[in-house]
Amino acid sequence: MADQEHTHTLLLVDDEPLILEALKRAFRKRYEVLTADSGDDAIALLRSRPVDLIICDQRMPRVTGVEVLKQALELQPDAVRILLTGYSDSESLIRCINEAQIYKYIAKPWQPEMVWLTVIRALESLDLKRQLQQSMELLQQQKDALDKSASVAIADIKGVIRYVNDRFCAACGYGTAELIGKNVADLRSAQHPPAFYALLQQTVTGGRIWHGDICHQRKNGEFYWIDTSIVPLTDQKGRPYRYVAIGKELPPQ
Repeated sequence: MADQEHTHTLLLVDDEPLILEALKRAFRKRYEVLTADSGDDAIALLRSRPVDLIICDQRMPRVTGVEVLKQALELQPDAVRILLTGYSDSESLIRCINEAQIYKYIAKPWQPEMVWLTVIRALESLDLKRQLQQSMELLQQQKDALDKSASVAIADIKGVIRYVNDRFCAACGYGTAELIGKNVADLRSAQHPPAFYALLQQTVTGGRIWHGDICHQRKNGEFYWIDTSIVPLTDQKGRPYRYVAIGKELPPQ
């Protein structure tokens, strides 16, 4: 496999050359592999190279595995940290769990299959975490963009308001605390006949998007018009559980 196809970088740390070479052979075909034969070298690499996963032996001269992984947590907190340790290293293991927040420890003598599966699962977990973070960041960006350009309100299936943004509050004249828990029907004006709201209700409760102009009444009694889209959020069976109203205020009519 060519280097450019590697999707993850591993840092392997052990002061025993044979063990370090065995670990390197196990992973170099699938991942980019960095190696360090001392804790000092490992920390230097962590300062200069981004890595996705670290496998570090505990018993090394000068700088122990616990210290390396503590530094890794500080320098590259997203990297997965795995400790290689002997059965008698229970005290070090507890320290590493508490201080370095390791993903897992592997007891010596370790089996190649166990190490391989641990790394695969750890990186799968890391990828899912990163995808979730990216999705959350994208959603936040979209929300920020929407909040700047439109008024937004979210109501439950009974019409009780659960969320409003600043533009919605500015348009109607009510504060957030006044609106949360209020029913959307309380904001209606007398400018529309009952049949108008009945059709709107029938559309959104059926899981379909409604779009049109609605006349609301501000807190001070003034009427104002909103170009509105009401989007039902539905469960797996297609039943609405929230309604999102997105609108832009229209010029006075």
